Amino acid sequence: RIDVVLTPTNGCVGLGQWLAYYLGQLIEEKRILAFWAEKSRFGEKNKFVLPTVFEKYIIDKDILIVDDIVTSGSSIQDLARLVVSKDGRVSAGVCLWNRGSAIIENVPLISLIEKKLDDWGWGSCPLCKAGVPINTDYGYGKEFLEEIKNCRNYDQGGESG
Repeated sequence: RIDVVLTPTNGCVGLGQWLAYYLGQLIEEKRILAFWAEKSRFGEKNKFVLPTVFEKYIIDKDILIVDDIVTSGSSIQDLARLVVSKDGRVSAGVCLWNRGSAIIENVPLISLIEKKLDDWGWGSCPLCKAGVPINTDYGYGKEFLEEIKNCRNYDQGGESG
């Protein structure tokens, strides 16, 4: 049973909208709503807030949480906590790609692709070694560069490293 599809804002809103539409077509033409939650600008990192206008649609509803790529599972886990805090029920988490290390408490995770990708420690990334710049237009490149500015190993001469 699914009443609502919930996604994080980054990159998944369109995916959630279309998934809700097609699931509604499959489930006896039921109208499934699609909403998003935003990362909190205040407080702890990786916490989500639900726009107030959406809250009434979560109460006592079955929620499917959708993400594009899952690495640690923290976004789905945090969204699940948000749903429960708003008196909703989490049916499952789904993603396009599970990088293989996600552990999500009390939430079944369904993925289209399950493949673990290598993680590199500081200084061992082959792209960084080759001088490939960090993409700051999409994803978390800007935030990453801000975080490492104070690191003693940061290459002050550029955005790679």
